[in-house]
Amino acid sequence: MPPLGLEPRTFGLKDSRMQDFCSSYGAFRWADITRAPPPCLSGRLFAKLSGMTPTALRRTRRPDSLGTAVIDLLDEFQCPMFTSAVRLILNDRGRAVTAEQLSRLAAYQREDFLRTRVPPELCSAIQPDGKPTKPRWWARGDWRLERRILTEDVKPIWIATLAERLSLDLADRPEARDAAIVNLALGAAAEVTGRHYFDVPLSGEEWMALRAEVYAPYIGAFSNRAGATSQQHEAEARLIAEGVSGFELLFGCAVE
Repeated sequence: MPPLGLEPRTFGLKDSRMQDFCSSYGAFRWADITRAPPPCLSGRLFAKLSGMTPTALRRTRRPDSLGTAVIDLLDEFQCPMFTSAVRLILNDRGRAVTAEQLSRLAAYQREDFLRTRVPPELCSAIQPDGKPTKPRWWARGDWRLERRILTEDVKPIWIATLAERLSLDLADRPEARDAAIVNLALGAAAEVTGRHYFDVPLSGEEWMALRAEVYAPYIGAFSNRAGATSQQHEAEARLIAEGVSGFELLFGCAVE
């Protein structure tokens, strides 16, 4: 039983998104929220917060914020994305983003979770042993843990998703295409197809042909983007059995 004054509704556990977060992989456990409140939530302030509704606790998202742009990108691609790809795609779409800005955004998500214990909208993919990935792979905070574990059998799927979606996007572009985004698409395609060289597609038809080449080997995975591989499923079960904390499941264990 939660302690007096700390009911499930206090932290939005009746909200469908929070229920999925809790029940799916246990990253946000009672052990994480029934500990003594931090000093900033003690006394009257904590009592006041404990009576707030899930809507009142939910963060207000600015439509023009960098965080919103990253969230929208992940929702579009439906898989984790490494940080340089996030930066290049956002730049290509007209938003000037630096690596430093993304690093600050990641730090804010970690600090906000530690302060509020509300599941973050953005988190990180992690390695099968729970350590953070290098470079960072961005993920949505309400995705199941197994979707966010970077295993050997899922990395080609994530890279293929990037190549497939970029090829489709570039096929609809006018003649002028940014060299950085073209190189990103061709590099991703080369990694998953095993080819060492691609001629730069010069037309929408050629980009669609490249997309078809990338798409064919992963058609099953693309049809179930919210699913997980066998290695991901096994890694999730192992991490939960080891009692890894909610914070570490979201952002990775500290590297000794």
